[in-house]
Amino acid sequence: MRALLTTLAVAIFWCASALACDDHVGKCELEAWRANSAAMGMVMIDGSATCNNGTATIRLYDGDKFLGVADGFVEAHALQAVASGIPAYSDLKIKYSIRPR
Repeated sequence: MRALLTTLAVAIFWCASALACDDHVGKCELEAWRANSAAMGMVMIDGSATCNNGTATIRLYDGDKFLGVADGFVEAHALQAVASGIPAYSDLKIKYSIRPR
């Protein structure tokens, strides 16, 4: 009985430590982001996320007007995404989905 309890305690600790980095288990949210425009309609987005690793799809808007999509990834809580063919904008807004790995 004591061996079983010890094994369960170790298993629970191992599982908890594996998830400790992501307090939004199953969800990943952006904490902060910024966009930089580059030549030829490229937009680069940097940010921080609540999950450690994942893939991101970011929809770009100028106010309510859809501009395009940026694809990227999250690694070590840092988001990097790039979109090309984006027209000039004055008020960039985003909507995003991140799939944690």
